[in-house]
Amino acid sequence: MTLEPDGGGGRIELALADVYAAAITGVTGINPWEGPTSLDPAEAGSAFALHAREDAAANAELAARTGWALYLTTEAFHRMGLSDSDYDAFAEELLLKSAAMVRPNPGFSSGRSLQRPGTEVVKANLSQVARGGGRPRRTG
Repeated sequence: MTLEPDGGGGRIELALADVYAAAITGVTGINPWEGPTSLDPAEAGSAFALHAREDAAANAELAARTGWALYLTTEAFHRMGLSDSDYDAFAEELLLKSAAMVRPNPGFSSGRSLQRPGTEVVKANLSQVARGGGRPRRTG
């Protein structure tokens, strides 16, 4: 299943991950900065929330983005005093599933590489500095 149309840049997955995280956690209201303002625990047990859990785990990019959104939502709940609920374990499960799906083929469904250009130079510089080998090389 490909969620991203040509040139989508992950926007569909990002939006869907936010919707899924809200359903899974039972968020029923958000502020203009997309922070949760209200929640209903019954919504977290809805059929759509169950679908969100299953669907998020079936796609590498969606799993990663939903896992991150769940982590942020849990942090917001605690910071704002809305709930003591903790979704970190499920967030971690999604992130690990994403990594397991990507590992054999390092790139998401869109074919984008996970490795940024120049990564090998950065790794070499970090190794050199860690060994006490002086200043790192400049890139570019």
